[in-house]
Amino acid sequence: MKYNNPNHPIIRGQSIYQIINFDSKRSKFNECFNLIMEHATGLFTPGSLLYEIKSKLKDTQFIEISYNELCSHLSINSHKNFKNACQKLPKNYKIYILYFDPIKEIKYLHECPEKQIIYGEFIKNEFLPAARFAFKSKSIIVINSKVVKDENRLEQALDHELNHVFEPFLNDNDNDSIDEDKISSKIELYIEKYLIDELGIKISSKEEFKDYTEHMFSRNEFYEMLSDLCNVLSLYFDEKDSVKLFQKFESMLTESYINSNNFKQLEEPIRGSILFAYTCKRFLPKRWKIVLSKVKEQLNLNSLSGSVKLFINKIKENFKKLLKK
Repeated sequence: MKYNNPNHPIIRGQSIYQIINFDSKRSKFNECFNLIMEHATGLFTPGSLLYEIKSKLKDTQFIEISYNELCSHLSINSHKNFKNACQKLPKNYKIYILYFDPIKEIKYLHECPEKQIIYGEFIKNEFLPAARFAFKSKSIIVINSKVVKDENRLEQALDHELNHVFEPFLNDNDNDSIDEDKISSKIELYIEKYLIDELGIKISSKEEFKDYTEHMFSRNEFYEMLSDLCNVLSLYFDEKDSVKLFQKFESMLTESYINSNNFKQLEEPIRGSILFAYTCKRFLPKRWKIVLSKVKEQLNLNSLSGSVKLFINKIKENFKKLLKK
């Protein structure tokens, strides 16, 4: 692949990429690029890998990660899926990460066989934050700079797509724990009504609605949406007390809250992540059990001390309710 924009200086690298330095976008992006370093701790992407990618994206829009570089992030604490991936991926495997406008700037992507595939995916939905394109010996992750303009959304988009890279190496036991629930017509109508009536979103095509329902229900997007949720809780909620944050999260997963003005006023990606959790809790009990476990792990509430804190707070809440009666 080559990237050649005659209107911008070229930075030569050791990879197959010619990297464009879009100064205006980069300086604007750097204003809020603070390397907060949060990630979905209970899922597959190593924090060190995410940190390295984010650091490099301060200076460039195109990154190549080799198999050896990927394996350098292995540690005792690495998730088993990441370990499995490092064992099973071909030795010539590469991950390419592109941070650009995949519609307007696709013309600068020269000598790239996947150019039309990338363009075709984003032309269907120009507001798609990111997408991963999987091939036998490589993955291409495209972060849409038109949508992803701040550090928090970059964190979420990267973690989401990297989980797509490692998820295929789920152990069979993990895979069986997610039932492939069929979307009933009743649930489809509920979601469509919610999109139109509650969020005021116009469904412009069947493709757009299919994409939305896939992220809410499909097996292929479950862990990625769970990654988004974990990142949202860590990055967007201004609450240091994990127990209070967990209680706030639980209080938002009700039909009355989903239909409230408070929910409508939430920004994305918070709103989408809360709707995902609510959908799992209401319609998909097996998945909700996994969501609950990973959220508690994200908030360090899976330990004995964390469980005790939740139990004590539950008693306090019940006691307050009794006093009100």
